[in-house]
Amino acid sequence: MTAELPGVRREDVNVDLQEGVLSIHGEKRREETEAKGRWIERSYGSFHRSFSLPSDAASDRIDAKFKDGVLTITIPRAEQKKPQVIAVKE
Repeated sequence: MTAELPGVRREDVNVDLQEGVLSIHGEKRREETEAKGRWIERSYGSFHRSFSLPSDAASDRIDAKFKDGVLTITIPRAEQKKPQVIAVKE
């Protein structure tokens, strides 16, 4: 899963997991500058997105990385259990 978060700092992004729901939330800080007689104002504010994970997600191995304004979350699948063979006795 990837989320493009231009202008957001890594320190302002949080990822958490609760009861099978992965949430991404954070805040883009207000930025105003004046350059060469022009006024530049960029959007800002908080954001929050939530996603239900599939039942076979390995929640203990989720990894999140943030680089160049892109948050990448890796959600591995749990290993499938092989069927257990039960011997039939007389």
